[in-house]
Amino acid sequence: MNDINKKKLFLIIATLGRGGAERVLIRIANYWAELGVDVTIVTIQGSNAEEYDLGNPNIKRITFNFINGSNFFTKTYSQVIRIFKLRKLIIARKPDAVLSFILKTNIYTVLASLGSGVHTVISERTDPRASPDEVIWKFGRKALYRYADAVVGQTPQVKDWLVAFTSSKAYEIPNYINSGFIAKSNLSSSVIVATGRLVHEKGFDLLLYAFSIVVKKHPSWRLVILGDGAERGSLQSLASSLNLEDSVQFQGYVSNPGKWMAEASIAVQPSRFEGFPNSLLESMAYGLAIIATIPAGYMMVENEVNGLIVPSDDVDTLSLAIIRLIKYPELRLKIGNQAAKDIRLNFNEKKVMSMWKSVLFPQG
Repeated sequence: MNDINKKKLFLIIATLGRGGAERVLIRIANYWAELGVDVTIVTIQGSNAEEYDLGNPNIKRITFNFINGSNFFTKTYSQVIRIFKLRKLIIARKPDAVLSFILKTNIYTVLASLGSGVHTVISERTDPRASPDEVIWKFGRKALYRYADAVVGQTPQVKDWLVAFTSSKAYEIPNYINSGFIAKSNLSSSVIVATGRLVHEKGFDLLLYAFSIVVKKHPSWRLVILGDGAERGSLQSLASSLNLEDSVQFQGYVSNPGKWMAEASIAVQPSRFEGFPNSLLESMAYGLAIIATIPAGYMMVENEVNGLIVPSDDVDTLSLAIIRLIKYPELRLKIGNQAAKDIRLNFNEKKVMSMWKSVLFPQG
């Protein structure tokens, strides 16, 4: 890490609201700050949502309090002003590298950095092949991503798609697990945990339908859902209509999901589409017996080895997989132990951050 403590790094994102991409960005910020890099997080959209703490006190924060307008003209105006303000900041501060997360912010960052001479890296945090983005933003991705110095996807499939679709210089960098995670889940408990934002793409409605089948055969089992989001109310109503009030607990956002994972034996990731889910990574690191849909688990889960893979949008198959793990505790133990070993080997901080270093600071 020659002269790494002389580097300046800008990390750009819409907000620091409590989502997976935001949490990864905070981890990256803290990693580099601890090595002495001058790290600044720039959030470019006003938000009333609760946010993650920055962590390291040396991390700087710059906030643009732009709120998107209510019509086409005010939205366009706020976007243009946001780009110009970001460009002015980048040119004035001249960081050694800029890293942005998520489609809209990526487009703003590319436009703001054009001609600045600043090394610009942008990152997709979900699977763009399945994400229901508006046409104008899809066009922006196709037209502008090629002007970034590097584009990061979280899986080899997304990386290859970015190369083909955007003609960009794309790299694959997965998420990683913090070294403090210790496999300690209670594989004999009768608790299932599911973690994530309560939005359509995460598939929690599918999990509720599946669990309504499971609980008829195994009424002593409980489902705990960790996370918050726009669909929380509708999901709670669905649980009520399925007579699951006594079997399903909506815990909301929790700062320490490990506490709940340690009390569970099974974790389910029912996503319709995904990037690289932190919640699945953490569940596996804790040694939980995993069930994941193909979009959520194909990078981390080897079917029948360290978890079970099921198709997305398939309630019956999902319910059968849950029932199978309930009936066979020895299978829970086998795949849970293997999951913890595999995650520590393949998705550890040292390995993944060396990938980020080669992309952010290619000159060393």
